[in-house]
Amino acid sequence: MFAANLESGRHGINGMIYINARGLAKRSWQPGITGEVAEWTSRFGSLTFNLYGWQYPWAGINEAGLVISTMAHSDGTSTPLFDERPQLDSGAWIQYLLDTCATLDDIEELPAVVRMGSTVDHYLVVDSTGAVGVIEFIDREMILHRGQKAPYPVLANSTYQDTVAFVDSGKYLQVDDCGNLELDLTSSHGRFLMALDRVVKYPQQDETGSAVYYAFNSLAIIGQANVRWSLVFEPAMGRVHFRTSENPKIRWIELSRLDFSCNQDGAMLDLHADLHGDVSQALEPFSITRTLDHFRWFRSYWGTSPPPIFRELLDVFTGFPCKEAVELP
Repeated sequence: MFAANLESGRHGINGMIYINARGLAKRSWQPGITGEVAEWTSRFGSLTFNLYGWQYPWAGINEAGLVISTMAHSDGTSTPLFDERPQLDSGAWIQYLLDTCATLDDIEELPAVVRMGSTVDHYLVVDSTGAVGVIEFIDREMILHRGQKAPYPVLANSTYQDTVAFVDSGKYLQVDDCGNLELDLTSSHGRFLMALDRVVKYPQQDETGSAVYYAFNSLAIIGQANVRWSLVFEPAMGRVHFRTSENPKIRWIELSRLDFSCNQDGAMLDLHADLHGDVSQALEPFSITRTLDHFRWFRSYWGTSPPPIFRELLDVFTGFPCKEAVELP
């Protein structure tokens, strides 16, 4: 089980769900110092939740059961210096990861192939084995916390290693008369600790009898009033559940019911669509017009002008050729 909130003090945050095909021959547009750009074939199809635009996920799951979600890094990031490696900015880097990686071992190989160009975030990931990792960009390097270096399977906004040190210090140990933690949920450390407490106490405090509902309840407790999206992934089942501030009804999508073959035109869905229950077959055909509209909304919402290059990038994206069939490992 993997759960994540998108939180913001601003209302009306739009989002799109996209189906991304396997077997597409892709290329980036940002070269390294040699002028070369990254080229790859998507090994896996994926389902992504996109805040920014197509090929720029905020979170997603691929056919191998790898899940990733984005979290703002309030302590600041420091991405690798410009060098010979092709670069990918945050959203494109996430899509590359979902296209090519099945495990944390695969993710560990990423810095040898591509360079993170720019990001203000860090990332929580889990693979189908249940292995958990945290990816951060610190001192010009990509750091993957895993195994003993990732003792707690949660992430908030502060640097992971610093938060772990705070938890291990025991300075937060204040409980009420019922034995519940007294935490400041306006702080990153407080949210981290509440999330960890919910993980540790499951299933002892699961009043619902459902791990999915327990996860949604946990996200509501941690996020309080400013949650815009809540996502709950079941990697082993190939299923993702979601609800939003605009449509609080829980919906879900089964990956087994989706067509990830690259000879299809693709599919998409408004994250706030007035639907409920299983929406696996409710996705609509991919639309360049709607994708452009969503991108322009994002740029306008956050106070920047849409660059003309995005239309050119969409032409690149929609022109990715379908290669030979890709066999899943």
